[in-house]
This record gives sequence, C-alpha cells and structure tokens, in this order.
Amino acid sequence: MKQVRKSYVLLVVLVSLLLVGCSPSYLFDDSQTVLEVTLKRTSADQTVPANIKVRIWKTDATDTVIYSIFRDIPVEPGVSTYTFAEELPAKSAYKVTAIYGNHEGFFEVGERMVSAPREQISTVTVNLAPINVTLHAPDKVYSGGSLSQFSVGLPGEHENKLDYGIVIGPAPWADNGTGSELYLDLESAHLPEVDEAQTLYYQMVVVAKEGTYIGDRPTAYFPDLNGRALPQITIHP
Repeated sequence: MKQVRKSYVLLVVLVSLLLVGCSPSYLFDDSQTVLEVTLKRTSADQTVPANIKVRIWKTDATDTVIYSIFRDIPVEPGVSTYTFAEELPAKSAYKVTAIYGNHEGFFEVGERMVSAPREQISTVTVNLAPINVTLHAPDKVYSGGSLSQFSVGLPGEHENKLDYGIVIGPAPWADNGTGSELYLDLESAHLPEVDEAQTLYYQMVVVAKEGTYIGDRPTAYFPDLNGRALPQITIHP
C-alpha cells in the first residue's frame, strides 16, 4: 500500500512539472514584444479631417513616466474600428489612452491598461465614448471679473487628461473657436473693463492636456456652432 501511495505522489509531481514547463512564461524583462491595439469608436461619422491620438505609456511606483509613445490614427468616414501593432519593451501595466476630437463639439475618450509579456502578442481593445460636457456660467458678470467664474463639468475619470478654456468676445462669430480671444488659463485671465453694460458672447473649448500628446492636441468646442447659437451674458460696470 505504501509503495502504491509513493508511486501516486511521484506521478502527481511529474505531471505538475510537465504542466509548468508547458505553460507560457509571462516575463517582463524589457525584451522587445508586440502589442496589438484595437480602437473602437461609437460612431463612424467624420466631417472634418482628424486623427485619433493614441498614447501608450507606463509609470513607475512614484507616478513618474518611464515609457511613452504617441501614434496618430487617421479617421476614415464610415469606419468605426481601427487596429495597429507596436513593438515595445516587455513590461506590465501599460496604459493605452485614445482621444478623438473633431473641432465640432465631438470629443471621444477611452483608456485601458494592459500588460505585454515577452514572446507574446498581447492585445487590448480601447472603446472610445463621447464625454458629457456641462457648461457652468454665472447669471451675470462685472467689469474686470475673473474668467474662473466660467467652467466646464467633465467626467471625473477624464479630469487628468483634459483641460478647458473659453473663447469670448463682444460680437458673435459663425465658426468654432474664432472669437476675439482664447483663454486657457482661466485662473489668471479676466473679463474686460467696461463703463456701461454690454453683451458678451462665449464658447467653451475642451483640449487634451499640454504635454500628453505631440503635434496638434485633440480639441472640441461647446456648443458646436453647426446650427446652434452662441451663449451670451451681460457684463456690468
């Protein structure tokens, strides 16, 4: 009986060793490996030339960026899915961030985390979804007041990716972003000084944070002036 039990234990050990030897070795040794990225948009509409801006990046335990690459993926009318492959060091916990803005009040954002072990073709799918933007403005403003009275409500998960500002002027404009002035630093910018009450027109701009993408940053204007009127406010002395 003891001999049979010993043989059984030995058999279990041998099978376990064989299984370990056949399982993939998920090692992260910085050797070159492949990550395949699939981007999925919720809409295939496209009215102006634009790219999906993609960033594949990694931070260490102190949130210091230790790897970062950027890719522009051209958007095509009628196409909602895009796939591309990248060679990169075998590391765990990459972030893949994708942003699409077409300057017409349309802004999509998606982000996923993925590990890329050596000798594997890793895959990740990033679903881009439109963000909900809420404009916040005071009931009325006064001469020289701070532009920080105006703000944009962004989803909490995207606050670290996006900035916002305001385009404002004394006369209305017909195209997105063509007002008198563009302010991105609302904390330090101020309204004009006036001696009598007048109307100001404004439009909010949402843009990817500076330094997170190379080249033109994804940008969209709210409200989109395609068939919509500019919001306005009265400035008092």
